[in-house]
Amino acid sequence: MVGRPRWLPTLLVLAACARPGSVLPADFGTEWQPFRWVDARIGTELVPRAALIVEPTDPALRINANTPVHLQLDFGFSSTGAFGIPLRLLDTTDAPPATRDRILAGRIPRLANRDDSTGTAQTFRVGTVGLLYYAVKGLLIDQVTRRIGVPRPGQKLPAELERRMVWTEATEDVGRLSLPLSLDRASVGRVWFDPGSSVVGVLLTAQAWRSVTGRRGDEPGLERRVFPLVGDSLVLAGAKPRSGLAIGGIHIADAVYTVAHGPAEASPERFGDGVVGLAGSQLFAGARLVYINTRAKRLGSVR
Repeated sequence: MVGRPRWLPTLLVLAACARPGSVLPADFGTEWQPFRWVDARIGTELVPRAALIVEPTDPALRINANTPVHLQLDFGFSSTGAFGIPLRLLDTTDAPPATRDRILAGRIPRLANRDDSTGTAQTFRVGTVGLLYYAVKGLLIDQVTRRIGVPRPGQKLPAELERRMVWTEATEDVGRLSLPLSLDRASVGRVWFDPGSSVVGVLLTAQAWRSVTGRRGDEPGLERRVFPLVGDSLVLAGAKPRSGLAIGGIHIADAVYTVAHGPAEASPERFGDGVVGLAGSQLFAGARLVYINTRAKRLGSVR
């Protein structure tokens, strides 16, 4: 009779430690809450990962037994009047039931100044949960198993996972998450990570966009995205960036955008103080796990 290989028990232990699909050990204790991505069709544009909706497990966060309050992950932009995803306008009536279980898919007639703490015509209400709520505890976004976690006080990531993650400096700026943007390691400025206004992965001021793409903005062949507004439209122009564009250790190869037409309130130019744009949730579309710790002033992601 052939005995078991010596490595088999170790393999079985490792297999038991990881939750299927997750890069975290099963015993990595946190306060987990499920979430769903919102995939929204806004006018004629399909926007994947337009918003992240946390589903609190606390029974107290319910209007009645069947109507929970959903919380949009929002890093402080509502108070600035930034244009974003107005989830109060989200219509999910045509979404297939299977899609509703995994992703909240629906149609939004137009972009608007977002005010998400409002009852909708659907079967849920939307509030917000911001960066300051997680500023002391830290935030884990497990994108494979769709859950948000708050680490226990003093809890550290496993050393092997720390080594696998791509890191960038991340600082809290009045409730917003500020990240450094660079081209060939030379600073371009800072961008705010705004998961509540994620129409594109990276939206830059016109000057920063021309600098990182080498384009003027009026050439043929640029990518165009058009979003309806009340009585107007927001037109974005997109182009591939030059090699070497990065947010910390996160290299950006996909198209970056600037405002070609639209109201001043929708443009990153109005932020000033070295802020040259916004990063949306699509920036981390390929990541399995995103870790934000503003006390340690860092953000990490792992594929």
